[in-house]
Amino acid sequence: MFCKDGNIPISVFYKRFIDAFFVGFDPRRLIEIELSEYETSADEYSYQLRLGMDAALTVLHGCETFTATSVNGVHLRVDPEVFLTEPSSIFLEQDYEKFGALGALGASERNEFSFMFVHSLTFLVSLALWDEVFQPRVKRIKSEFLKIQNKDTDLFDEIEIIAKKIQPFEGWSLSISNVEATSALGKILDNYPFKEAVEKRGRRRLKKAREYWQFEMKFSRGNKSWMQVARLIKNKTNEEPSSKSLRDWRDNPLPPRD
Repeated sequence: MFCKDGNIPISVFYKRFIDAFFVGFDPRRLIEIELSEYETSADEYSYQLRLGMDAALTVLHGCETFTATSVNGVHLRVDPEVFLTEPSSIFLEQDYEKFGALGALGASERNEFSFMFVHSLTFLVSLALWDEVFQPRVKRIKSEFLKIQNKDTDLFDEIEIIAKKIQPFEGWSLSISNVEATSALGKILDNYPFKEAVEKRGRRRLKKAREYWQFEMKFSRGNKSWMQVARLIKNKTNEEPSSKSLRDWRDNPLPPRD
C-alpha cells in the first residue's frame, strides 16, 4: 500500500491495533454496562472485536497526522472526521427504517467497519458505497420523509456536499505517521476502557457537550454548519458530538437548570 514516507497505512495500523487489543484485553477492566453485555453475549469474540473497533476508531479520529496520498505521490493532510464518516452516524434513527436506511448499514452490523467514503478493508478512499447505496437513500429520505414531516434537510445536504468534495480523492490511500501509530499502540491499555459511561453501540454520553449546546449556545448554530458546531463544542468541552447527536439533543432538550 502506498503512503507518505515515515507513515503507516491505516489498513496496516488497524490490524496491528486489533491484534494488540486482543492481547491486552481483560474483561475485568470493562465498565459495568460493558462487562454485563460481554458476559451475556452469545459470541464473546464478536463483542470483543466490536470494542476493539470502537477503540481503534476513537484513536483514528484523534490522529493529528492523518494523511491522504495519491498514486502519483501527492500528500495532503486531511480530516479523519470527514473521511471516516460512519453510516450509523447518519442513518441510525428508527424513523428512517421504513426507507431501508438501516438495512444499508451492511458491514457495520457484521462486526466490520462500514464507511461512506472509505473502503472498509483497504482504507482507500472510495465512493462506491455512497454512489450505489447511501446516496439513493439520502435522496429518498429527503424527498419522501423529511419534507413530509416538515423537518429540515441540513444534515443530508451537508453529507451530499462532502461527497462531492471527496470525489477527487477517489483511490487515494490513508495513513498516519509511524510515531503516532507507535504511541497509540503502546497506550492501548491506557486509552481503554473509556473513562466515561457509554450508550448503545459504544458511544460516549458526551454530557458536557450536550449541556454546552443547550445552555451556552441555546441550540443556535447561526451560520455555522453542523460539523463546525461540533468542532466548536469540542474546543470548549473536549467532547465532540456527531451532527445527529446535536439534532437529537435539540429535539429532546434536558430539563431546565435550577
